[in-house]
Amino acid sequence: MGRSDRVKHRRDIDGLRALAVGGVVLGHAGVPFLPAGFVGVDVFFVISGFLIGTILVAQLEAGSFSLRAFYAKRIWRIFPALYVMVLATLLAGWFLLTPHELRYLGGAALAVLIFASNIWFYIQIDYFNPDAKYEPLLHTWSLGVEEQFYIVAPLFLLGLAALARARFGAGRRALRGLIFKGVFLAACVSFAYALWAGPRDAQGIFYLPFARGFELLLGVLAAVGLPWMRQPSERVRSGLVLLGALVILASYVVVSESALWPGPLTLVPVGATLLVLLFGGAELRSTALLGARPLAALGVISYSVYLWHQPLLSYGLIFGYDAAKLWHIVLFCAASLALAALSWKYVEQPFRFGALRLWVKRGLLWGLALAIVGFAVGGHVTKGYPGRMSPQVLAALEGKTSYASSYRRCIGGRKEGTRLDPAQACVHGADVAPRVAVWGDSHAAVLSSALGEALAEHGVSLRELTVGSCMPVLDTKNTKLKRTEYCAEHNRKMLDYILATPEIETVVLHAYWNSYTEWRDFETGLGWRIEDKIVALPLEGRAGMAQGARLAALGARYEAQMRALSAAGKRVIVLGPLPPAGFDAVEWRARALWTKGSAPEDLRYPMAAFTGYSALSWEMLARAEGLQGVQLLDLSSRLCSAQAGCDVLVNGVALHFDDNHLSKAGVARIVGPLAAAVLAPGALAGAVSNP
Repeated sequence: MGRSDRVKHRRDIDGLRALAVGGVVLGHAGVPFLPAGFVGVDVFFVISGFLIGTILVAQLEAGSFSLRAFYAKRIWRIFPALYVMVLATLLAGWFLLTPHELRYLGGAALAVLIFASNIWFYIQIDYFNPDAKYEPLLHTWSLGVEEQFYIVAPLFLLGLAALARARFGAGRRALRGLIFKGVFLAACVSFAYALWAGPRDAQGIFYLPFARGFELLLGVLAAVGLPWMRQPSERVRSGLVLLGALVILASYVVVSESALWPGPLTLVPVGATLLVLLFGGAELRSTALLGARPLAALGVISYSVYLWHQPLLSYGLIFGYDAAKLWHIVLFCAASLALAALSWKYVEQPFRFGALRLWVKRGLLWGLALAIVGFAVGGHVTKGYPGRMSPQVLAALEGKTSYASSYRRCIGGRKEGTRLDPAQACVHGADVAPRVAVWGDSHAAVLSSALGEALAEHGVSLRELTVGSCMPVLDTKNTKLKRTEYCAEHNRKMLDYILATPEIETVVLHAYWNSYTEWRDFETGLGWRIEDKIVALPLEGRAGMAQGARLAALGARYEAQMRALSAAGKRVIVLGPLPPAGFDAVEWRARALWTKGSAPEDLRYPMAAFTGYSALSWEMLARAEGLQGVQLLDLSSRLCSAQAGCDVLVNGVALHFDDNHLSKAGVARIVGPLAAAVLAPGALAGAVSNP
């Protein structure tokens, strides 16, 4: 191996890797004071760009660059450990995942093999699949970005080098100068794209390389420019390096989980990483801290730590992993480190530096890839290998799709933007012009079809105006979800449509109110908890705004909206909070049947848990009480009673198809009285009575 192939080993970079992987793992583990552990991925991107840039530019200057050799080194560095992790994750899924989950996991595994997992998750993760921590291979999205960069970067630099030689001859300074300018321009274009596209597609800029490229390119830029830098004194350099490390750590704590990312704020941890890379070195005092043996050791195995932590976490959640319990976090971190050490010693090192013959390494790698493909394709063909489970378990799992066939087709999504035209939205019920509108989020969408069927018997139809995770209140948005600013645009459009459509006489307003008003987890009292992932804010509000101000703003906007509907002569039925399950009862019962052979037929939790969680919602909704034509409707008694509690399972049937949405059985309990309220005598012109 020639000198141009080598990158001088720096223990401070190992320590930097340790900070990066530590932030990611502890953030994913649920450590409460690290809301932005994801920033560690940005640190990794900059480091990767720096190291790859150092190698490529040195080889281009020396005239020793080989595209084939470059890709071969990347393959042996990345793929063996990655493929072992993917195959192990699939095999574990055989014993732990439902057919639908295993089939989906196979799709993600195939995306990993073709360097496209970031694109896969960008396409697949939407409202109907929102909980990232349950995705065993979700973390491979960042590898997809890096792999795509490794494909393009050498070709880009080769082109710049060829242009430099054509214009300036073989001078190294001219070559490095043109590369610097080209990389700088590309980084600026990527960052500008991220700023432009972020408000339009926050999920896209998070996953896709066009917006992430600037982080890797800034690393390359640092590698290109480092030889030109005049370094300050060792004391100043040590101070800058430690400052960079502290800023990275502070970013994990200070950056909001709901921050648009990447964005302007991303330059802070990126810049901090560049401080370490540009001013660090083995001779500095700062290296004694950042490159201390424990940190350096963690940095050395950081790739394997990153690979194994996400599958461990996802499968740990099946067994009840709870971030509120310190020993769970400690056990998870210890298991991640143990698996990573084994992977580094027995997979990474032998494939990179071991005595294995090339044909053996190729055979093993191809064998792993073919095993993954075979497992994934078989899962797709069989729809998740359902033969692993008894008919009883499969019957229980049917509850996961216990919703109307129109549910997913008719609900809008934030990712869809302006596609939801209210005049073209779904109509349910009789074949007549709709006189009723159902306005709300996915919880309103779950009710729409059944309510339409009930109204059809009376010659009435309704129009469904729903978007997932959008509280039907003007000028509001949510925390922790992407593209939620669309909610304000959607709600304004829906109100304008209702006010401008005289045929719409009655509006049914419903949502998962408690999730939007409360800023705490929902505790059932039975040990299960729904994490508080969606909290409503005024459109101009920030995640850290005072609770009193937040609730006052929501209430004022809700009241103004209701006054506008009342003044227009619309009749409004506000359906109040309905009890969630508190956990995924369908999956819980199916797993119990699968692993133990039996499961409870009936299950409920104390009603006080639900009523306490609903107090803020009723406080807001009550602001419209007394307005002409406005009716507050509480149907929670159809699912709960003070004596028995709130039903979750009844005779083996779940009343929710996940942890909060009513199933067909749950909807059946409330649709009758809801339809009766809509059809109250004289409420709707043209409604017909039952014969």
